[in-house]
Amino acid sequence: MRRLCLPALLLAAAASLISCAEEEQGPQVYEIDGNAISAGLPADAPVHPVACGCSIESEGACGNFVDIDGKYIPLEGDVGLGAMEFCGRTGLHAAMLGKVEDGAFVATAFELRE
Repeated sequence: MRRLCLPALLLAAAASLISCAEEEQGPQVYEIDGNAISAGLPADAPVHPVACGCSIESEGACGNFVDIDGKYIPLEGDVGLGAMEFCGRTGLHAAMLGKVEDGAFVATAFELRE
């Protein structure tokens, strides 16, 4: 009887682990022509200017920044962006979802729109 129960128990445990792993991943992120594209971003997601910190007079150092209410703040979040995604590029805008936490915008979904 133990031989029959152990495989069933192992299958149930494996299914539970797979289910938990899928929930923790967050939104899927793809890359198209070097730009991170987050799957499932609604068409009406807010669009904000984004820039590298080296092009922002008040910052002067590279990094990803987003303009929220007229002020550039660091752009963070696990949405597939590199450390200097916008460096050397101007006039960029991005649709994104997330919230401001501790002086930074923590994105949960991101789509660059040039």
